[in-house]
Amino acid sequence: MIALYTERILAERRSADPDEAHLQELMEGQRACIADQQRLRSADLGPAEVEQVAARYAALYARLTTG
Repeated sequence: MIALYTERILAERRSADPDEAHLQELMEGQRACIADQQRLRSADLGPAEVEQVAARYAALYARLTTG
């Protein structure tokens, strides 16, 4: 997901007329992904929380890559 956000951020920045609001949304999404990645690596999450994060990102990925 971080790579997907990075790709979209770069594309938005390179566009002829970048949408600053959309760019901010993408950057906020990327920051949230990085924070979740750090939480997952810290081993502070239990199995149920890991499943919740995985489900949230599966849904987010589907939403961002379809339509």
